[in-house]
Amino acid sequence: MNSLSLQLSEVEELVLEILEHCDIASLVAASHGNQQFRRLARSVLSTCLVHALKPSIPDFLLLQFFTLLDHTESAIVGSTILKTVTPHCTWETGNLNIVAPLYAFSLWEDFFTMHRFIASIDDTFGHLQNNTHQAGVWYHDESKHTKKIIVVESADDSVFLPILSSPLSSQMNIITSSHLYCLYPTLTADGISVNSFSGLPHSFNTVPVVLSDTRLEVVKNQGLQFYANGERPDKACGVECPKIEWALKGYRNVGIFHWGGYRLMKETTMDPISAYQCSFLWSLGRECCNQFCPRSILNV
Repeated sequence: MNSLSLQLSEVEELVLEILEHCDIASLVAASHGNQQFRRLARSVLSTCLVHALKPSIPDFLLLQFFTLLDHTESAIVGSTILKTVTPHCTWETGNLNIVAPLYAFSLWEDFFTMHRFIASIDDTFGHLQNNTHQAGVWYHDESKHTKKIIVVESADDSVFLPILSSPLSSQMNIITSSHLYCLYPTLTADGISVNSFSGLPHSFNTVPVVLSDTRLEVVKNQGLQFYANGERPDKACGVECPKIEWALKGYRNVGIFHWGGYRLMKETTMDPISAYQCSFLWSLGRECCNQFCPRSILNV
């Protein structure tokens, strides 16, 4: 029995080593296999996330950081999560971006003040975007070479609202204390970013967002291939991609939508569907809710 256990342990270590070099789409596919693969995939992503956080959060604060992330129901977004879901990439992360629900911003202020992070007053409000309420910028005072930490407060009690308003598909990745959502894993895995049809929740856009030169430079530095017309011309979405409602901001005609998902909370109509009427369902470690996935609970 001990010999068998040792063999299984060696196999698990080998699988873990392989997964460490997988892209996000492969990790998702592996996590849909069985409970052991889901546990290993979570382990890989946890390791990648801690590594991506090192330029911004000292090691001794990581536990308190994740505790606050959980308590406030906040989420990590931006280049940190993009680095986490593409463990094979070689570029360095930029600033650490955090989205907090409405009324949770003050708790992050208290946290950074208590641990002697320095607030950057000059560019505090330069990072606001659609559907955000306020923002703050800090860096750790032990070294001015650490990355900045940018916290934006959602205009709603959900952290997903600013994500739905993101101008790029590559920004539509989000990780909380317990779940990771990658809205376009195939685009992300292929190193592709497209501009979205973002806007206010009740607006109806038919033209993709035009990106600034600064934003395009960021995409270039991340080694991503950018397509400006809101879709990738080299590959069709395929049968895995359910029909995307044109009224749902950021999701139109882009990518393979087989992980980060949503459920419409009202009957299908021609009326615009508000971001407030969506609830996100899929995450690593849970069975897939995509009706096209073999592991879908909708097909049971």
